[in-house]
Amino acid sequence: MFGRGGGKSTTIAPLLSLLLVDGKTLIVLVVPEQLLDMSATVTRAAFGPTIPTPVLNFAFERSGSDDMQKQLRSILRKLIFTRESGGVTCTTPAAIKSLFLTY
Repeated sequence: MFGRGGGKSTTIAPLLSLLLVDGKTLIVLVVPEQLLDMSATVTRAAFGPTIPTPVLNFAFERSGSDDMQKQLRSILRKLIFTRESGGVTCTTPAAIKSLFLTY
C-alpha cells in the first residue's frame, strides 16, 4: 500500500490504464472528488499525442433531469464509445453510488 504522496494518481493509475486498455474492457478509475480533474489530466498526458485515447469524466447525480431514460442512454453511448476506442473513464465513488441507487 502506498501512503499519501506515493505516486498512485500520477504514476500507478495511468500505467495500469495503459496496460489494461484493450477496446473490449471498460477501464474505470475511481478517485476521490478532489483528485478527479487532476487524475483525468494526468491520464491524458500519460497516453500523450502518440496514443490518441479518450478520457471521460463520468458524473451522475440522482437529482438530475426529468427524462432519466434519455440521460441513461446518453451515458451508455459515452461509456461504450470510451470502451471501444480504448479509452479510460474517470469518476468518483459518489457518482457510482448515485447511479446504482437510481437503478
